[in-house]
Amino acid sequence: MENIPVLDFSLKSSNPQRFDEDLGTAAKGWGFFFLKNHPLSKEDVAKNFTLAKEFFHGSPPGPEHTINEDNVGYSGRWCEGADGKDDHISFNFGGKYQAPMNLPPVFAPHYDFIQDFKMKVHSLGNELLRSFATILGLEAEYFSKSHNQVTDAGLTLRYMYYPANYSPENGQTRLRAHSDFGSLTVLFQDDVGGLEILSPSGKWITAPVIADTPLINIGDFLEIWSGGMFKSTVHRLSFRNGSAERFSMPCFMSANVDTILKPVREGTLNLSCPLNDMTAGEYYRRRLDFLHRGGDASTTPFITREDQPSVDVGFVPDEATDV
Repeated sequence: MENIPVLDFSLKSSNPQRFDEDLGTAAKGWGFFFLKNHPLSKEDVAKNFTLAKEFFHGSPPGPEHTINEDNVGYSGRWCEGADGKDDHISFNFGGKYQAPMNLPPVFAPHYDFIQDFKMKVHSLGNELLRSFATILGLEAEYFSKSHNQVTDAGLTLRYMYYPANYSPENGQTRLRAHSDFGSLTVLFQDDVGGLEILSPSGKWITAPVIADTPLINIGDFLEIWSGGMFKSTVHRLSFRNGSAERFSMPCFMSANVDTILKPVREGTLNLSCPLNDMTAGEYYRRRLDFLHRGGDASTTPFITREDQPSVDVGFVPDEATDV
């Protein structure tokens, strides 16, 4: 049986060497791990879910709140997949400073709370980035110094809603197989579940839901910087749990837009085309363009992962294994 690693964040202060060893093992093998004993309060997480439910169960927002070129705002049902197959709705709170007057009425009174929560998640992410730098033999601030929450891309907080769907169409997913663009993703989810992860052996594994324990995964940036040592693992969301509506809250941590994407070590990562000192901002734009032109969300136009298992990551549902 394959189990997604569970890491204890309290070891970061009490036994940092042990924590870094556990983190390195999880990042190299799975690219995913649960994090217990973290500093984020369950009350803050619960309040975010309350706000998300109030928003998504209300009337759709006006066109002024539609998602924009900075990836901030509302995305309606069937809008995100190039072929209209992804069944979810979302609202993004962007990494850059976002004025309260630009938020829907449900969120505006809670602007300070949302911004404060984003900063707390960003701070946690930077602590993890310091460990990743140490694992690679770099000075601790090597990655975190290029992740600025206030003035740059920072962290995007996304409320996601998957409406109840009693009879999904053939080939329809709640969220197609994909890897994440940025550095790290911190995911909070309700108890419905349905997230599936491509395991080290090439099997789809259903991720359990552990109360008060976020699921964290490596993004493309860290995979590139580490030369493929850390895995930006493909994952998807299926309809395994039937018709139940689902809420989740992924927090996407990204590097400053002018940060250069260049491996800091030799590894298994091969580039299908040279990055040529491509910046994080340019990589993000080109990946979005690749998807909008019908590209496979589980691949990138830049990276060839030699050691990634060869499996079908398409839209035809297959059975996943419970861990």
